[in-house]
Amino acid sequence: MADTQKFRDRKFCAVLYPEDETHVAAIEKLKSGGYNFAAILHDKDVYEDGEHKGETKKSHWHVVVRFKNAVWNTAIAKELGIQPNYLEACANVDSALLYLVHFGNEDKFQYEYEAVFGPLRVRLSTLLAEPDEGARVLNLVDIVDNTPGPIGYSELIKKAVAAGIYADLRRMGSIAVRLVNEHNYECYRELQHNSGVSQDFENFRGFLAFTGDRDIRPLDDD
Repeated sequence: MADTQKFRDRKFCAVLYPEDETHVAAIEKLKSGGYNFAAILHDKDVYEDGEHKGETKKSHWHVVVRFKNAVWNTAIAKELGIQPNYLEACANVDSALLYLVHFGNEDKFQYEYEAVFGPLRVRLSTLLAEPDEGARVLNLVDIVDNTPGPIGYSELIKKAVAAGIYADLRRMGSIAVRLVNEHNYECYRELQHNSGVSQDFENFRGFLAFTGDRDIRPLDDD
C-alpha cells in the first residue's frame, strides 16, 4: 500500500463512518477538544446512478475543520485517532459548509441546518442567511451586458466592488471570465460588421480579459 501523502493546511474535510468505532471516537474528540469544526450525519443519501441507483448509501459524517495556522494532516489524524487518508485539504470552507446541508444541490436530499453541530455551524448560519445569490449573479451579468464596449476583467472587478458584489464575482471564477470573453467577442463581431472589414480575430485578443485559453469564443458560437 502506498504511503499517505503528507501535507499541511489550515482547512480539512473528512468523511467518517458511525460503524467504525475509531471514527465515533474522533467525532467525540472534535466535540470535546476545542476544535473549530462543523459536522453532520448524512443518513439519507442515495446512489444517483449505477447498479445501486436509488438505494440508500451507508450513513456517514461530513466534517469540516479549520485551524488558525497550517498543520500537518498526519498530526491531526494522530490526535483524532484516524488514518491520515481520511483527511483532505479543503479548498473552500464556505462551499464545504454549504455542502453539509446540500445547499445548492437540489437533486440531493436537503438536510436541516439544525442537524449540523460544532462551532463552525455559526458560519453556516451566516451563509444560509445571505440574500439571494441568483439575483446578485444576474446583477453581474447586467454589469457586463450594459458596458457599451469591451470590458477588461480589472474594470469588472472595480464595478463589482462598487456594487458590493465582489464576493460573488470571485465565486464565479472561470464562469465570470467566460462571461467577459463572450461580451468582448460580441463587441468584436459588431465592430467587424459595422466597419465592413474582415478583421483578424487573433488581433482582437488584446481586448479579452483572459488570453491563455485558445478557445475564447462563446460556447454557443457557430
